Amino acid sequence: MINWAKRAGLENGIVVVIKTSANLKGGKLSCHLMCERGGKYKLPRYFVDGQSFKRNTGTKKCECPFELRGVPIPPECVMWHLRDVCGFHNHQLAEFMYGHEYPSRLKPMELQFVLDMANSTAPREVLNILKQRDPSNTTGIKTIYNAIFTNKSAKRAGLNQVQYVLEQLIKKNYLHDYRTNPDTNEITDIIWVHPKSLLLFVNCPSVLIIDATYKTNEYQSPLLEVVGITSTMRTYSLMFAYLSNEREEQLTWALGTLKKWMLEKGTSLPSVFVSDRDMALINAIEICFPTARHILCIWHINQCVMKKCRPMLGLKWNKFNASWHSLINSSTQWSYHHKWKVMHEEYRRFQGALNYLWETWLHSYKERFVSAWIDTCMHLGSNSSQRAEGAHARLKMYLGDTMSSLKHLL
Repeated sequence: MINWAKRAGLENGIVVVIKTSANLKGGKLSCHLMCERGGKYKLPRYFVDGQSFKRNTGTKKCECPFELRGVPIPPECVMWHLRDVCGFHNHQLAEFMYGHEYPSRLKPMELQFVLDMANSTAPREVLNILKQRDPSNTTGIKTIYNAIFTNKSAKRAGLNQVQYVLEQLIKKNYLHDYRTNPDTNEITDIIWVHPKSLLLFVNCPSVLIIDATYKTNEYQSPLLEVVGITSTMRTYSLMFAYLSNEREEQLTWALGTLKKWMLEKGTSLPSVFVSDRDMALINAIEICFPTARHILCIWHINQCVMKKCRPMLGLKWNKFNASWHSLINSSTQWSYHHKWKVMHEEYRRFQGALNYLWETWLHSYKERFVSAWIDTCMHLGSNSSQRAEGAHARLKMYLGDTMSSLKHLL
């Protein structure tokens, strides 16, 4: 009876829900059904610092009088009689069921499908597949995110997110370490390395690329990633660290911990580091790996040069950019000085752009990215930080679903 009433309601643009039901010795004696917009909305009570707090929310309820009453027909009470108590609505009937809570709920098979696909497919793609399978499906994207989040919360079994991460690191034998705030005992920095990644580094220890990415967690903590390159020029992620900030102290702790694990494994230390021009990171590398060579990522440099100089050059930008690339690819120091002199004469009308190149990059850092100097060591290409950017992109695609689920919670 209840299922029939709900189906008939959906066909006519209303959502029928159970209002009350009487139960005696396991058998329902009567059941009152109503419109989902019937009754009054009761504000939930929240407490913040011991004080009652009311959320600023809206409601669809408008005291709709529609009501049905169902009673079993004696003596067997197998059949039910449905009586129309009030057949009127005080609102317009819905043209579409999208966004209504009850018809948008996932069926058991649909819920299991969502959970099975959650780890490999974006929630929006999962929703598209559900709608292709069942064109009458009115489930919204928020329902998909809520289902995934609820399942993840159940897996944590009462542990908060940080506790669950530590439990998984221990369970899966990750090398890990963390620091806490001595006043609040909160975890401020956490670092981990997969054992297989460390084994890859043992066999390919020459070059490491370091970069940080953001917007990967609800706490807005920077994620430091260390990427290695194999002998077949494949990229692998060696280390991850969530840090409270990107200051020298935190970076030195993270790289120092990584160095400790390398020494415990008995492997050679890296001979070359590639990163952007973050002075805190450069100082941390020099403290933890004083014998290693540091190289600046040309990709990051070119992005900065384009952003700064392109507005100054206008139509001359393409030619200027070609001269700049020829300069930094100079194979000898004599060639570098000659090309810089020619470039200085050719673009003397654009003194602002030339000053930026000299003062920001060439004067202090040419030994860290110009080919004439960096080709004296094996670095597998100073453009290697693009590999880190690619690793960040893949990581954000994976973590993006988690962040989106937090934003889409009811």
